[in-house]
Amino acid sequence: MTLSRRGFIKGAAAAAAGPAILLQGERAKAANAKRPNVIFVFADQMRACAMGCMGNRQVKTPNMDALARQGVLFTSAYSANPVCSPYRATLNTGRYSHANGVMQNDVQLPLDSASLAKAFKAHGYRTGFVGKWHLHGGPRSPGFVPPGPPRQGYDFWAGNICQHSYFKTRYFRDTPKPLHINGYEPDGFTDLAIEFVKANKDGPFFLCLAWGPPHNPYVAPPEYMRQYRRVRRRRNVPKKNLRGTAARDAAQIAGYYAAVSNLDWNLGRLMETLGRLGIAEDTVLCFSSDHGDMLGSHGQFRKCRPWDESANIPLIIRYPRRGRMRAKSDVLFNSVDVMPTLLSLAGAPIPSVVQGHDLSHAILGTEGADPSSLYMGFYCTWQGMLPWRGVVTKEWKYVRNEKGPWLLYHRTRDPYELHNLIARPSLATVRAELDNTLASWMARTGDDWTKFRFTNLHPKRNPKPWLPKKAKS
Repeated sequence: MTLSRRGFIKGAAAAAAGPAILLQGERAKAANAKRPNVIFVFADQMRACAMGCMGNRQVKTPNMDALARQGVLFTSAYSANPVCSPYRATLNTGRYSHANGVMQNDVQLPLDSASLAKAFKAHGYRTGFVGKWHLHGGPRSPGFVPPGPPRQGYDFWAGNICQHSYFKTRYFRDTPKPLHINGYEPDGFTDLAIEFVKANKDGPFFLCLAWGPPHNPYVAPPEYMRQYRRVRRRRNVPKKNLRGTAARDAAQIAGYYAAVSNLDWNLGRLMETLGRLGIAEDTVLCFSSDHGDMLGSHGQFRKCRPWDESANIPLIIRYPRRGRMRAKSDVLFNSVDVMPTLLSLAGAPIPSVVQGHDLSHAILGTEGADPSSLYMGFYCTWQGMLPWRGVVTKEWKYVRNEKGPWLLYHRTRDPYELHNLIARPSLATVRAELDNTLASWMARTGDDWTKFRFTNLHPKRNPKPWLPKKAKS
C-alpha cells in the first residue's frame, strides 16, 4: 500500500495541484483501441454535495476532485429510486423499479433479469463484484449470496448482502464460510478490488465495487474523524426544527465527512493501481452513489426523499483514451442510464429491454441526444411520507404524490430548494406542463399509482419477489 493514510491526510490540501494517478501513454493515440476495462465504484448514502468538486469547501476529497479534472463531472445525476436495493436494481438492469421488480429494500432481483454483468460477460469480459450486494432478498445476516443465478453474471465475488458494522465486517466468496475484514470495511473491500484488478490486468474486465459508508452509523477511523472537529450545517437545515440537537447534528455531519474522506483515500489507491499497472488509459473509471442523505436538510433525515440531498448523487466518469477531460456536464443522468452508457463505451450490445438512455456521447464529446427530463420515484409509505413520483428538467424539479402536486423548485435560481413554488398562480402553466411530462413518463414506463404501492420500505424477510411481465425482445 503505497498511499498511506498519513500521507493522504498531510497531502490533502496540496493534492488539488495535480492528479493522484499516473496516466500511461498519450491521449492522442488511436481512439479505436482495444475494449476498455470498466470499473464502477459507488458509495452508500453519499450525496452529490459532499465533494469538493461540487463546491463543498468543508469536506476533503482530493482524489475525487482529481478524477473530476481527468474526466466528466455530472452535476445533474439522480437516483431513479433513492433507496439501497431499488437503486442497485436500476443500476444492474437499466430498468425502473416498477419494471425490474425491486421497489423496496431486501427484495430479490428476479434471477432471469437482463443484467449489467451478464451483458459484459457475453461480450467477453471477466466480471467481478466486491462489497454490499443487497439484491438477494431474505435475511441480511449472515449475508451469503450463493454462486450462480443470484449473482447476476459476476464471476469473481467477495461480498455480503448488507452490513453496516464497519469495523466488524464479514463477507463471502464461494462458500457459506464467512471471511473477515481486519479494520475499516472500505479499506478491506478496496484491497479485494485491487486484487481483482491485478489478476485481470490483461483485460478486458468489468468490476463493481460497492462500499458501505458513509451510510449511518457515521463512523470512520480516528485519523479521519480528527479532521472534522468543527463542521457547519447545510444552509437549508432549519434551526427551529432541530433546536437542542446542534451538537448531535454536528457529530453526524463530522462522521459523515470523515467517512467520505476515507472513501476518497481508497479511490486514490485504486487510481494509483491503474496507473502503476499501465492500464489507466484504457480503463473507464466511474464513481457514484446509490442515493444521498438529508442530514437535517428541510428537517429530514436519511434517504427516500425527493430533495437533492437525498436524490442528487455524485457521478464522475473518466475514460482517458477517448473521453473528455476537465468537463462539467449538466446533462440529466439517471441511474437507469448507467448500464446502457457503460455498455456503449465498451462496444457491447445493449439489451432491448433496457429503459435508460445511452449517454456515452457526453463522455466522448460526440453528437448525441440529451434527455429533456428524467423520471424518479419512491413506492412506499414511510415515516409519514406518501409514495411520490417526480420529474427533473434543466430548470425545474416537480414532484407529486397520491394527493396531488407537492413540490416545485426552480433548480438554477434556488439550488438549496428553499422556496416551494407549487401553489404560485403565475406558474400554473409550468406546473401543468410538468404534470403532463410526469404522466407521459408513467405511461411510457408502465408505472401506476395504484398497482405499485407499498406500506413498508422493509418487507418481511424471505419475501417472494414480484416478477414483472417479460418484456418483448
